Amino acid sequence: MLVHQCKRIASPALMVTCHAGQWFPVLPHAQNDGKGNEGMFDRVLCDVPCSGDGTLRKCPQVWSKWTASQGMNLHSLQLEIALRGARVCKVGGYMCYSTCSLNPIENEAVVSSIMKQTNGSLEIVEVTEEHMPGLKRRPGMKRWKVLDDRKAVSEYFEKEKEKEKEKEKESTEEPKPVDTPVENTDPWSLAALEAKSAATGLFEFASVEDVPSLLKTTVRPTVFPPTPEEADAMHLERCIRCYPQDMDTGGFFVTLFKKVGTIGSATKALRKMKNEARRAAENEDEDNSAVVKEEDCDDADESDDDDEPMSKKQKQQVSERSERAFLEDIDHTRK
Repeated sequence: MLVHQCKRIASPALMVTCHAGQWFPVLPHAQNDGKGNEGMFDRVLCDVPCSGDGTLRKCPQVWSKWTASQGMNLHSLQLEIALRGARVCKVGGYMCYSTCSLNPIENEAVVSSIMKQTNGSLEIVEVTEEHMPGLKRRPGMKRWKVLDDRKAVSEYFEKEKEKEKEKEKESTEEPKPVDTPVENTDPWSLAALEAKSAATGLFEFASVEDVPSLLKTTVRPTVFPPTPEEADAMHLERCIRCYPQDMDTGGFFVTLFKKVGTIGSATKALRKMKNEARRAAENEDEDNSAVVKEEDCDDADESDDDDEPMSKKQKQQVSERSERAFLEDIDHTRK
């Protein structure tokens, strides 16, 4: 499909690769060289895999198949691909992160995690009306709820409820009276929506601290929203949300980053420079030693030329002395 679509460009400078995006190789020359240089592409587009809930108008089956676990399961992969895209992007270049989802776990949560992990090396670019006239969009979210309906989460809370029931049975104290909540007739009120989500098996985590230790590997800290101060500093409102009802389209999320600094560690670059310097020094030493050996050989050749060749009698005497010394060594070994 990608090759077919790229034929429209008709460009000779096009190469299509098939590789896992989160492990796309960073060539040696594109590593952080410790001098502020990094990356090998001027523009990077990360159109990551997503739940696709923004396509619900053309794909009505999304309504019946959608679950909160889809975004939670894809979040880590989306973050890994985006971070790799930022690594291969050149300093001064641009990276675009996009999904066809409206779930903040797949969108703003990934963007805020990218901003945290890159430590100021990326900036969110504000796309104004002048850049894209006529585009109706909404600002990015700064707060969102973390809801999960995965099996591991539901099983954990079911076990906790069973433990609470057992404790209540064992306790002899009279149960405390519970105030009956006043019924709210508005089905779209916050209380009504929270009650409905709890009834359908959606469990909410207010913060990272609320996640039990047994679920730390399941509910990752990167899915939670940043503090209001961090969200303002990141400028999450610059993210672009396109809702289907605004322009009679599908739902999309787009964020444009500009890379203003290096992301990868300069340790590898320094180690590489040291290794190259060491190899150069070793090569220089080898060249010097080779020159010295050549000079020694020349001297030896000259001294051999000066010596007169041995006569037949002299050769026989040397052979006899060698044989006598060999026999003496054997007798000494036997004794």
